Amino acid sequence: VDLQDPETQRIVKELGLGKDTLEISKLLQRDHRTIQKFVNEGKFERKKRQTGLFTSLRDRDINRIKLVLSRNPHKSSNEIFQAAGMPNVPKSTRCRVLRTLGKVKAMEKRPALTKKHKEKRLEWAWAYMKQDFSKVLFTDECRATLDGPDSWASGWVLHGCPPATCLRRQQGGGGVMFWARIIGKEVL
Repeated sequence: VDLQDPETQRIVKELGLGKDTLEISKLLQRDHRTIQKFVNEGKFERKKRQTGLFTSLRDRDINRIKLVLSRNPHKSSNEIFQAAGMPNVPKSTRCRVLRTLGKVKAMEKRPALTKKHKEKRLEWAWAYMKQDFSKVLFTDECRATLDGPDSWASGWVLHGCPPATCLRRQQGGGGVMFWARIIGKEVL
């Protein structure tokens, strides 16, 4: 077959795009039988479309996502991909990738105080019982919860990894509200 290199490259490219030999012969203005003979001799390798689950992500990217997911459970898909260095991945792709790697789970709830916690609190109370609180400043209308933020959030967790735990509140939990600025015995 007397085809030149640019022509053979164009034939291979067009075949990869799904065109048949008749359409290619019209594009190249060559005889249909010449193109067909070239194809039948098998002197080319047709470029296969990339197949697989995620054509836009490499294996290296997937491994980086797994690492970030294992280190940062219960994060959103956007936070995970940004930490992995891929900020511009569409949400649909992010969720499809993460569904193969993990699952969205809520944090497991556990009691707020264990026996060990109670013992440590008692030790602290004994240690600071004679502390001079005259130098401590208390501020107006400041609420501090005793067990941290609410546990309403859920996020992605890697398959096989246990979800993180959060403290459980009963009856709304406890907190301390400071209503004035107090130093020593003075209300400011």
